[in-house]
Amino acid sequence: MYKLPVKVFKEYDIRGKYPEEINPQFAYILGIALMKIFAPNRLGCVLIAHDAREGGQELAKALYHALKTKVPENKIKFLGLQHSGGLGVLNLSIDGALAIYITASHNPLGYHGFKIYIDRLPFNSELINIVKVSALSLIGADASAYKFDAENFAEPPIERLDNSYYIDAILAEPFLEQPKYKFRVAVDGGNGVGGIIASELYRKMGHEVLELNCEPDGSFPNHHPDPSIPENMVQLQNFVRENNCDIGLAFDGDADRLGVVDYRGEIVDPDRVFIFFIRQMMKYHLSHEMLHKGEKVKIAYDLKSSRHIEKEILKAGALPLICKTGHSNMTWDIHHKDGVLFGAEYSGHYYFFKDGYVLNDGVYSGYKLLRFLSLAGREAFDNLPQDESIPELRIPYSHEHITEFLAFAKDEATALLKPKQIIEIDGIRIETEHGFLLIRPSKTEEVLSIRAEADSKEHLEALLDFVHAKIAEFG
Repeated sequence: MYKLPVKVFKEYDIRGKYPEEINPQFAYILGIALMKIFAPNRLGCVLIAHDAREGGQELAKALYHALKTKVPENKIKFLGLQHSGGLGVLNLSIDGALAIYITASHNPLGYHGFKIYIDRLPFNSELINIVKVSALSLIGADASAYKFDAENFAEPPIERLDNSYYIDAILAEPFLEQPKYKFRVAVDGGNGVGGIIASELYRKMGHEVLELNCEPDGSFPNHHPDPSIPENMVQLQNFVRENNCDIGLAFDGDADRLGVVDYRGEIVDPDRVFIFFIRQMMKYHLSHEMLHKGEKVKIAYDLKSSRHIEKEILKAGALPLICKTGHSNMTWDIHHKDGVLFGAEYSGHYYFFKDGYVLNDGVYSGYKLLRFLSLAGREAFDNLPQDESIPELRIPYSHEHITEFLAFAKDEATALLKPKQIIEIDGIRIETEHGFLLIRPSKTEEVLSIRAEADSKEHLEALLDFVHAKIAEFG
């Protein structure tokens, strides 16, 4: 009898090992469960797309045929291989659409998953839990009634979304000033789905583009597609130096994250990219209705972000809005809180409004970055503030006793680190006189996510020594 892998239902998406947990049978059950939740006659349409990972097509096939049991075939659009922003831009144009993107994003090889959107917003934890309950009820009723045998089903028809649809939608945006500079841009697609369309878009902007690892290959033969990990950026750094590029841009597997390398081949920390965006967005987006009214806008950032982010937001005349980490949390906060101009996460996710809705798309973020750099020049990152810090550190750790560990770490930090404040909206962020330490459980893997920043190496090492000691002490 089929047993539903309950642990794949994460806080804001569905992710698990492929094919042990995420497989065509699971995809079929998922599709049936979704149709139990949403009345098919009220859906504008259903959009399905997948990234370059092995198994994307077969998962899409199972999902398609599950949806077709309730939804007319002409209302299901299977787009095939797409980057997440391509699906996102099309989704923005359709009222009442259910969009399902098959991806494990930046996860290692051997994983797959699903990101689900309704009415242009990603599923939050409440909706994910409803899907889980719906799927469990199917298994409890009669699992044999929902058996999927791929050989008995035809391949779904593909309605490929031409790149020009996405590119024209982006280039149609008005901008307040004409560019002053054109650049030689290195694009590292990470053998995911973003490299080809990013290169085409940036060429249409007038830049010279040199491509690296832009052909989709789900085995990721050159490096793991996660630009938030420094070792995955080394190839791009060398490529930028060897080819005298002005900037290098890198994407993860589904191209919703953006990594940046400057003209010297040095990684630009995501916090510094965000600071650049804060300054430029406040300077050039004076058309925003809140600014016209003289009211202060908000800029959203996640708990992993530098202490400098809040300072820069206030300095620019905006209000800081700190949010839980995760694309669903960020998107919902930015969309539903009044007066938010844009937002970002330390992991390289940038959230901009497009056509009245929030778009989280690394290719689009690269476009915005190049537009602003074409006014400010390639040296714009040179003098941005930066403390001593570490990239996100991910330590394998069972979540079984995570609540008890966080309570223990909080008590120990209160006694030993003398914090100015402790923020507990997602894990614990310990703010001290000299820096901050974030300890939070990952929502996608059984790891602790650690971020630390301080005004000196000594203070940074003290924070890291503290967290390592407490993990070892608690066990």
